Amino acid sequence: MLPEGVRTVGSDPVFGWFDALNGPLTQPVRLATTRTGAVWRAKGPDGPVVVKFTSVVERLQRELDALTRLAGLDGVCLPRVLAHGSDRQGRFAWVVYEDFGLFPVGLCRYRYDRALAALAALHAAPWSARCPGRPGGLQQYGISIVDSLPGTERSHTPDLASVAEAVWRTDWSQWRTAIRHLPATPGLERALARWVRWLSAYGQPWVERLARGFQTICHGDPHPGNLMWSARERKVCLIDWENVHKNHPYFDLFQLLDATSPAAPLVRPWSRWRALHAYRLALRRHWGRQAGAGPFVHPLGDRLRRLCEEACRLAIDEGSWVRGYACFAAFYLLWIVRRIHEDWEVGRWEEAMLSRQLGETLRALYSLGRDFAKAGGHW
Repeated sequence: MLPEGVRTVGSDPVFGWFDALNGPLTQPVRLATTRTGAVWRAKGPDGPVVVKFTSVVERLQRELDALTRLAGLDGVCLPRVLAHGSDRQGRFAWVVYEDFGLFPVGLCRYRYDRALAALAALHAAPWSARCPGRPGGLQQYGISIVDSLPGTERSHTPDLASVAEAVWRTDWSQWRTAIRHLPATPGLERALARWVRWLSAYGQPWVERLARGFQTICHGDPHPGNLMWSARERKVCLIDWENVHKNHPYFDLFQLLDATSPAAPLVRPWSRWRALHAYRLALRRHWGRQAGAGPFVHPLGDRLRRLCEEACRLAIDEGSWVRGYACFAAFYLLWIVRRIHEDWEVGRWEEAMLSRQLGETLRALYSLGRDFAKAGGHW
């Protein structure tokens, strides 16, 4: 479905109704289609553009406001909005971005490294960010940047506390039932059993400590399709900010490194260990420059200063950093195993897709155990 007033030729729209650009959009090429909208690349009066339609008006407005509030952050390349609007009934919304010559980061190791550096720059963003258009360059705190966005703060994935509760409520017989669709693989089953036992015995205080710990602005959905390389700017551009929210940096890293999906296979050009190492080094460049020489000085008071010091210590101590990520990712991967079983029961996806996703999830749990032990954990 398209907004009122948009004609179609075949399956593509004619963009002549975009008056905000002082000229029509022509030669549309569909890039992606989802359940709630679609994305096109088209030719505008002043050059190529990318057009995004969605029926979830609230989330698109949240994305637009996030781009406005986060503009100018050092090391973070954001898409430039040329025009936006909605139909009169408020059923659909649209936004037109300048086309920087974007294409997915893919398996290029250099671009992947730049993508990890961009995420580190976002997570290490200063707590105060300049708000464009405010008299005298009024400052607004980083946490309130997210709090002040319209709509409900949420991601397509539950928070860690909800995921942990779901994992703890599942007994071993249910886990065995969830993986019965795969051929018997003792190594993967042992990894699943070890993580279930370990997180059941030691996970609750760790989850509570992490929930009270450092949180920052997270993109919310940094899968490889949302990490684009700009041929013109020669840097990584983060797109699709509908799920921006406050969370631990582990959340974004998990979405990039280990989150599995029936819709697309999990690919990464580096091992998890090397990717976490590259991210940690980038984080140190932003947060930890002063941490080794003395206390981290932060302008927003003692509480935030202590949180920043904690984050700096994690960034410097590679063992703690990797062990913490392994526990975080294991909770979410176990939750995904439950979701795969539920999807299989109701036939939400093709069995071949779910079988591939289940295999990827169990192999990720197995390799997480190895990384956990390599980082000094008792495995």
